[in-house]
Amino acid sequence: MQTLIDSLERSFSELSTKDDKKSAFLSALEKIDTDSKGSLLQLSARPGTPKNGTPVEDINEWTDFERLIARHGLQDEMIDIARAIYSQSRLKFGTKMPPPLSRLGCANYVVSRSQCCPRDGILTCYGCFLVRYCSKECQLAHWRFHKKDCRNPLKLVSWSPAWIRENRMPAFVYSDDVSPTDISTQSTFGMGMILWGNIEAIDIINPKHNEGADDLRTRDLSLAFVASGDLRNVVRTVNKLPEDYSGSIKIVLNDHNPMVVCRNLMILSILGIIADVEEAAEHALHLWYSVFQPLSYETRILPHLYESDALRNIDGTSARLTPSTTMHTKLSSDTANFLVHQIRSTLDPVSINTALNNIMNAPERTDYRDRYYEAIRPSHRVAFERWRSFGLVLPFGAANAHMALPNKWLFIDGHLMVNDSANPFEGWDMDEIFKAGKDHGTTEDDLMGCLFFYVKDQLVEFSKRLRRFKVQIYSFNQDARDLPRTLKIHASFPKSFDRIEVSNIVDKNYVGMSVLSDWGPMLNKSNPHAAIIGLFMNWPAWKEAGNALCSSTATSRALEKMASCPYAGLCQSRSPEKAMGVMRSLNLFHDTSRGFEEYLKSEREIVIARKVGLQRRRIHKIVPHRCYAKLGMVQSELPGIDSARCWYKMASLSGMTYYERYVEWGLMGLQ
Repeated sequence: MQTLIDSLERSFSELSTKDDKKSAFLSALEKIDTDSKGSLLQLSARPGTPKNGTPVEDINEWTDFERLIARHGLQDEMIDIARAIYSQSRLKFGTKMPPPLSRLGCANYVVSRSQCCPRDGILTCYGCFLVRYCSKECQLAHWRFHKKDCRNPLKLVSWSPAWIRENRMPAFVYSDDVSPTDISTQSTFGMGMILWGNIEAIDIINPKHNEGADDLRTRDLSLAFVASGDLRNVVRTVNKLPEDYSGSIKIVLNDHNPMVVCRNLMILSILGIIADVEEAAEHALHLWYSVFQPLSYETRILPHLYESDALRNIDGTSARLTPSTTMHTKLSSDTANFLVHQIRSTLDPVSINTALNNIMNAPERTDYRDRYYEAIRPSHRVAFERWRSFGLVLPFGAANAHMALPNKWLFIDGHLMVNDSANPFEGWDMDEIFKAGKDHGTTEDDLMGCLFFYVKDQLVEFSKRLRRFKVQIYSFNQDARDLPRTLKIHASFPKSFDRIEVSNIVDKNYVGMSVLSDWGPMLNKSNPHAAIIGLFMNWPAWKEAGNALCSSTATSRALEKMASCPYAGLCQSRSPEKAMGVMRSLNLFHDTSRGFEEYLKSEREIVIARKVGLQRRRIHKIVPHRCYAKLGMVQSELPGIDSARCWYKMASLSGMTYYERYVEWGLMGLQ
């Protein structure tokens, strides 16, 4: 490839127009033997696995190639070239990124041979249900490459965890881990940074049960996400506004973690600046979730970001994101330096692949992974294993040779920042994820394919609304207790809010109830629907009544309720392993309301709220009091389980503890 780069450099230096340079590039490609190269990088599923294909030096050469394109200002022309090449039946150099993926493609692609079928997948492989083909011919042609996935031992109904096969006690029995179904909670492994939400995204406005869609349509809104974490709640909230919303929205976005703040800033910049919303959404999605990004990120995205005021104006001054959206970003000097460091840093693909597998597939964590796999469907085991091995949020059968640029926004100094229990699937509505997958041509078995299409749809819509709605985004990285003072002393910053979402910093081990004292005075007194929304996740650490196993009486009651649920399968669980999985879901049937009231009383919640004119809502109007419970029910109402599908989603796929409880505080006397 270096020969191609040198040849193009000489040709470009002799040409003056972009059209001439584009023609020279196409002519050079025609001279390349399409069978001479395979993938740019073959990632290995485990540390030490031999790599088949081209060595990683090709990645460095590709970076040199993309820099050549950028130097000559051909980024805009390159996407047309890449799409034209990809529309043919074979992958070649120049295909930095396939066209934006709107339908599941035929799975007949062979990276090592640079072959890819361009047609849609319509025929499901009934061996694994994870891929689709355009025809029987393509399925047969691809079988020699697909059979290792189709015959994966994890797919067998007879599969059992390693501790069963090896006739030993599982490792988690000796730990303090009492998690329900996810890989680990108390027993952690990894760097522990929370970069993906582990609770479903919420709409913090919910106009239907509050202002009403008609009244909201022209109303100006001011929203605060004071410990935002990732952007899922912001995206969900904006996307749930009426299509013809004509008011203006002010959004305060704050988190104390520099990595979280910078990731959100990068994602917002991509969604606002890149003209092609489909392309923008895919790049934003991969920066958010994938360990490797498309190679085209460096030429199609970064040059535009470098030129954008959104990443330059970080002192609180205004920067135009879209024709109708402005950003006001105020970062500390340390966070600003971190942003620059991350943008300029480089990562070695092989080292990053090893770092991924050292966390996600560590041998000492086999029992924790198997505990989760034991509870889910065989095809979902294979889907999760693929994601844990390669770290790509893509359909199972999608072409991925272009996904070879290490994502520096998941790593610091070469270390993967998340724990091995991190799962991008848990931050969104699972039913909506599966529906999106079906709408775009994939199957429910293809978990990451469904997630890809769902998140992309959400980001495309969000990007369009940033271009259509009048939005002002104020981004900070302060302690949530200090931010109100910052807002008050700057004349242009919002000071009154219709909704304030404080996430789980209301937990005692974070800010606690004092967050009400800091933010309660900033609720919009003229809006009777104004509210603070908080999430309590860790309260059972101080109040044992939150756990169904807190007493024999509580356990017996929960078991009785579980036995009466036709979908729980308690009576059918004959093996100890299956019974253990069911027991981990016991908190779904445990009424935590009394214990939670006692906890709030011990934290003086009523007194603290009353001092700032707030009152806790007994009946919620924004988000249900418990995950998967119905909105508007009493506090003792349990999560609803109305089908086997629902039970599987809640008891097997989800990693929640079901201790979690939301609280809404509104203005006193208006509840």
